[in-house]
Amino acid sequence: MLRVIFFAVAVSAAFAQLSSTREPAQQDEFLTGGAEEYRKVIKGDLRQDPAEFITYIEEAADKKPLSYWHDIPLYFDEAERVYNMIVEIPRGEAIKTLLNISEEMSPITVSMLPNSHQPALENVDYIHDFGKLPQTYSSASVEDQLAKLKGNGYPLDVVEISDRTHEIGDIVPVKILGVLGVASNDIVDYKLIAFDIRSAAADQINSLADIEAHYPDLLAATRGYFRFYQFPQQVNDMLFNGEYQDASVAENLINEKNNEWKQLLESDSPPAELNTVSQQSFAHFQPDQSKWQQILA
Repeated sequence: MLRVIFFAVAVSAAFAQLSSTREPAQQDEFLTGGAEEYRKVIKGDLRQDPAEFITYIEEAADKKPLSYWHDIPLYFDEAERVYNMIVEIPRGEAIKTLLNISEEMSPITVSMLPNSHQPALENVDYIHDFGKLPQTYSSASVEDQLAKLKGNGYPLDVVEISDRTHEIGDIVPVKILGVLGVASNDIVDYKLIAFDIRSAAADQINSLADIEAHYPDLLAATRGYFRFYQFPQQVNDMLFNGEYQDASVAENLINEKNNEWKQLLESDSPPAELNTVSQQSFAHFQPDQSKWQQILA
């Protein structure tokens, strides 16, 4: 009941315009990202057997296996500051499908309830496409420059708010318009606000002010969602008095977390819970190519 009430009240007005103009993304198996083309390798069925559901990524041309986290480029177009977003959880979904950063290739898997065959569900369906920014890392041992808090030990979160729809594992070219500071127990968990550059409205949306002008109350609904989506288990803190920070602040944050990721990959002793095997030439841990090929076969 909470899920239905919250979703209807907080989001329906803000999404009235979005819903009427929503554009479907390409649904074939090929995904464009920067100068590369990628293809998802999906195993299992999310609805029928969520525990066995898993999504990998590979280069389409030569079927070279890749790590979602480490090998998808940060930028779709660096000169234009367009980034690649990895979609983990589509809009309207409650099942938590997340990058498994403890496994090689960091595939997308379902978060399962302990000692259960049931998937973990959020109390409220996701109101936006939710995912990660590849080649970033918010270190749990380092205070960041923006909030002076330690990170959660994951890649940066991205919230894609355009009218387009996406699927689990899609690589989406986005522009970053700002960032929302969310914290729990003095651990920061930033939410980057992104917009798909392929949206028909992309030319009109270039700042947080543009979002407010074209989609009134959408940013407020988004802030409310991330404050209360784990209620009643917890209510998250909003940093900076709940104010969104603009694109320049977000870009500085991304650069900082990209540098932390590079340091992580170069380390010969990363945190035990993280897998840093990567195709990147500077990575300390290199993949067993035949093993990765067999996993995707």
